[in-house]
Amino acid sequence: MKAVFLDVDGVIRYNDKLIDECGDLGPRNVIDYSQVKYIPGSLESMCKLSSSYKLFWITLQNCIARGEAEFATIKAVFNAMRIDLELFAKDYLLDTTHFSLVQDIGICTSLPTEEDKVRAKYEKVRSFIDKYGIWSKDSFGVGDSTHDILAFKKAGLKTIQVILPHGDAFISEADFCATSLEEAASIILGG
Repeated sequence: MKAVFLDVDGVIRYNDKLIDECGDLGPRNVIDYSQVKYIPGSLESMCKLSSSYKLFWITLQNCIARGEAEFATIKAVFNAMRIDLELFAKDYLLDTTHFSLVQDIGICTSLPTEEDKVRAKYEKVRSFIDKYGIWSKDSFGVGDSTHDILAFKKAGLKTIQVILPHGDAFISEADFCATSLEEAASIILGG
């Protein structure tokens, strides 16, 4: 099975690193569904990717570690986002009656050092690779931060770093760089 592992904040939805189209910074952490603002093209890009790959969301959530939100609350936000994608897919003319576009969601609590962040994401990705029988050499990891790329690379995935206006600089370990999930999907799908 081929898969695409997607970081969420800065790739699928706005976060504190990305200015939305109104010029306002989004909330530091999305701790309530009403705060979710999708990056234009992200839902459509996931629909396109799902035609050839299983999708997984992998995310670090600082708000849990800082005690600003409970794990169950954050999980509910991600489940609501998953429903948004399913509803969008129906409009996109995908029949999702017998499957979910997002195979699984890995929520990690953010840890103090970059090494800890890499390890947490790597362990979650690795567990999904083992659980679902994913072919890592034929799969991709898409993220906007250094720890995303290092974790995906450590798991044996091809990597695409989404470069944000206020995000991490491009790192040489990334196999490709893109300015959005739309561009990353085009790289993955070869078009």
